[in-house]
This record gives sequence, structure tokens and C-alpha cells, in this order.
Amino acid sequence: MFVRIKREKVTYFIHANPEDPVAHLKQEICKTETDKAADEMRLLLGEQVLEDSAIIKDCRIENAGLLYLVYKQDDDTWEEVNVFKPVYAQTEEDRQIDLPDQLVSYLDSLKP
Repeated sequence: MFVRIKREKVTYFIHANPEDPVAHLKQEICKTETDKAADEMRLLLGEQVLEDSAIIKDCRIENAGLLYLVYKQDDDTWEEVNVFKPVYAQTEEDRQIDLPDQLVSYLDSLKP
């Protein structure tokens, strides 16, 4: 299975086994360009904080499921979830553009 993990404008696609602990996902993120340690990261499924020892399948994380990543701040609090949201039609002229239904469906699927 794979899991999508979003923070700001970045989406990580992490390959995982449903039997893996949540900590595995954080370790995989640490292998990328991030300068954060796993204990400075928190993963959320919706508003639910996922414990490192929890098993992925027990958290009801599905294949291609979406998690959110937040970092611990200098004052030991956790930042708020911050995910880039694309801006759609800004002007009346933009709203009159006919987009193919498949593209509209795809764009709608990107909304958090």
C-alpha cells in the first residue's frame, strides 16, 4: 500500500505494509530532504493524532489514504495543519471557462 502525507505544498508518497507501525511512515519521511527528526513530527488522520506504536491497518488508514504532517515548534507546541489549497476561478471570466468533467473531478479530488 502507499500513503499520502501532506504538509504545506509538499506531498510525500510513502510505501508501507499495513502491518507497519506509524513510526515507519515518519522514518521514511526522515529519509527525504527534511531536516527534522521523527520525534519532531506528528502524523494526523483528519484531526486524530496517530501514535507511533499504532499499527497502520488498526488506524483505518487505507491504500492511498491521506495523512497530515505537523512539526514540533521551538516552544514544544505543535504547529497547526497547514496544507496548500489551490485557488480556483478568481474572475468572472475564469468562471466561464468550460473544463472537461474529468479535469473538474480531478481538481475536486485535490481539495482537502
